[in-house]
Amino acid sequence: TDEIKVENNADEVDKFRCGSLLQDEDSIVDYYSKIKRCNDVIKLCKNHLKEVFIKGLTPKNKHFALMDFEYIFPPDLPLDVLVIMLIQAEKGTTSKLLLQACLDFISQQQRFAIYKSPIGTYKILDRRRKMDDNRKPSYI
Repeated sequence: TDEIKVENNADEVDKFRCGSLLQDEDSIVDYYSKIKRCNDVIKLCKNHLKEVFIKGLTPKNKHFALMDFEYIFPPDLPLDVLVIMLIQAEKGTTSKLLLQACLDFISQQQRFAIYKSPIGTYKILDRRRKMDDNRKPSYI
């Protein structure tokens, strides 16, 4: 059945293999589905898959993924969590749902904590790394 998959999606798989499969006009859901289908054939590791996914995003979504989300969230945020947040950003419902996705992720990962800065912004901290200053993280 893998041969059938490759034959049906040959152009997409070739583009995926070369790192040139782009989101273009696709929604995040459709683009992620394409990426997942191609990866079923190619079988990239999770980090490389995330890189290929981000590389093919539209400039606006790439900005969210690289600037907004990576600033707030740790670089090793799983791709499926990033996709959930991008879907919410695409729908324009990022505030509460974004924080909820973040909290759901943290609840599954004991090594992360949420830090609320004095100006009211939130940042996820990796407990394995030292903080830049001597403040202790506050937990929600």
